[in-house]
Amino acid sequence: MLSGIIFDFDGLILDTEYAIYQAWLAIYADYGGSLSFSDYSKGIGTVADAFDPVGYLQGQISIPIEPVEMLKRQQELSHKWIISQPPLPGIIPLIEEAKQKGIKLAIASGSPREWVFGYLSLFGLQDRFDAVFCKEDVLVVKPDPGVYLAALRAINQPADRVTAFEDSPFGVTAAKAAGLYCVAVPNRLTIQMDLSHADLVVRSMEEVTLDELSHCLATRSNGTHKR
Repeated sequence: MLSGIIFDFDGLILDTEYAIYQAWLAIYADYGGSLSFSDYSKGIGTVADAFDPVGYLQGQISIPIEPVEMLKRQQELSHKWIISQPPLPGIIPLIEEAKQKGIKLAIASGSPREWVFGYLSLFGLQDRFDAVFCKEDVLVVKPDPGVYLAALRAINQPADRVTAFEDSPFGVTAAKAAGLYCVAVPNRLTIQMDLSHADLVVRSMEEVTLDELSHCLATRSNGTHKR
């Protein structure tokens, strides 16, 4: 029954979201500012300018900020943390098993291609996926379903045989709007957010098996899905 899996990238394959937030917290602390998760979370899983951390900090302090330099510092801090951590638990075994079984794999991300492909390459994952779609490949990012629909077309599988994995509310909304069965796997940031509109919420990818996903898709088609 399961013939395709489409993964989000940030916070789902690599814990990039936590690293970026921690980098901003360090920068804000240096300037004597504060950044609550409720404010920062407005930009998780959607267009980058949904929340402007530089502008938000500038509004708290009197000295002028150089946005380019600050963004460069944030990227350097977060990059060091990202490359020091392995992919999130369960993701590699699930990918490897799916490849062995001939299941098509894709990524549907709202991040830039340079970012996604850069980290896929660093972690040796660039050849694991049949298709990768990013911010530049669609007119509108999540919660619009466009990136999922593009990935679905690329792997040439019917929506009722494909599962999406997401970590954010906007991502879940996009996957569901594309007609996909969606499993939410919150990370240490998005566990604080409402993911109840996903078909299934698990604490880790280690809790999910391909057999269970096939069963969920089969029972979903007749309206009897329960875990």
